[in-house]
Amino acid sequence: MTTGGYKMDLGLRIKTLRKELKLTQEDLAKKASISRSYLADIERNRYNPSVDTLINIAKGLGISLSDLVSEHESVIEKNNKQTIENNFPLIPEKFINADEAREYVMKHQILAYGGLNPSKMTDKEILNFANEMLNQAELLGLKYSMKKKK
Repeated sequence: MTTGGYKMDLGLRIKTLRKELKLTQEDLAKKASISRSYLADIERNRYNPSVDTLINIAKGLGISLSDLVSEHESVIEKNNKQTIENNFPLIPEKFINADEAREYVMKHQILAYGGLNPSKMTDKEILNFANEMLNQAELLGLKYSMKKKK
């Protein structure tokens, strides 16, 4: 792809952004509704994807199409400047996926003070731990919302 007189390596751009978000090819392919092998071919510049496919890939990366084809400041760097509220857009009532639970726990860096290492926990342990975190957060919310009413 040529933009502004220079050749852009779109495949490398997609791969770099995907890795910055710590997504596997499988993860991004699912989000973009394409096969993993097709995504791999796009990342290696073997195929030129359609605009519709690029839009789906951009959505899978959580960015706009213009950000995908831009070579300015890393979109991921921009996104890292968001508030904590944006970093935790949706907290489930209960975790059922161990990888999502582990990611949630690892975002709460205060837990490292107790020597906790979520990456070394089994799937069952991390699910139990993350769900207990959710329960405790709910209890704290109830406790402090009652104090506010008094």
